[in-house]
Amino acid sequence: MPELPEVEAIRRRLEPYIVGQRIVSFTWILPRILREGDSNALIGSTIKGFHRRGKHLIIETDRPIAIFVHLRMTGTLLWGSASLEDCFLRARIQLESGEVFYRDIRTLGGFWIRALESPPWKTLALDPLETGFTTSYLTDRLVGKKIAIKQALLDQAVVSGIGNIYASEVLFRSGVHPLQPSCHLSAREVERIVFLSRQVLEEAIASNGTTFRDFRLSDGREGSFQDFLKVYGKANQPCSKCGTLIKRITQGQRSSFFCPQCQKLSHRPR
Repeated sequence: MPELPEVEAIRRRLEPYIVGQRIVSFTWILPRILREGDSNALIGSTIKGFHRRGKHLIIETDRPIAIFVHLRMTGTLLWGSASLEDCFLRARIQLESGEVFYRDIRTLGGFWIRALESPPWKTLALDPLETGFTTSYLTDRLVGKKIAIKQALLDQAVVSGIGNIYASEVLFRSGVHPLQPSCHLSAREVERIVFLSRQVLEEAIASNGTTFRDFRLSDGREGSFQDFLKVYGKANQPCSKCGTLIKRITQGQRSSFFCPQCQKLSHRPR
């Protein structure tokens, strides 16, 4: 958390408030949250756009440098709704009309101030909401990969934006077992994953994302997609399709949830 839907929900809520505004000052309450760059170089600039790439947020200015934000596990951006006594506030951006606060409990997220054409990530694949994310695109990235499809979906060099929650949900709707080796997926299975990845993420965005503990929108509200999850966090509960009990396994130190009846394993991983 946050995954693509939570990041996109924050972007959509915050965009109308900040685009077109001039940056007055930065306050780094926890200085190391500024991972790279000189924020003074952006004082007096005007925000031209607020974009997302995968799980990253990009604040574009009228100067050739931008603010890149990665929320990681517990970060969020709040619009003028934060209490200054909140011990989890890490940064504040003063605009000509209003303030943006960065709140992060575990302090794993941060800000990078760099040239717009030089983002802080090395390799970042397309995400399912981009037009180029097609069956052939994903097929090309899975060719020869023996790793389980659940782990492949979490690899940001294969597909960006999908995290643990939505990977489990996508695979359930696709009828694909999380341990299925990526290279043994059928063309039809890849096609379903592409289509249903977009569907699940769009539904989650419409519900403002998923809130289990810490996630909040820029206005302080929680997401509600947790009310529509089919398998994630539902171990030993009956499957909504067939009634079989949902199982939980561990993959790469993360929990995966699936229905053993609806999601058959056709090839055993070696």
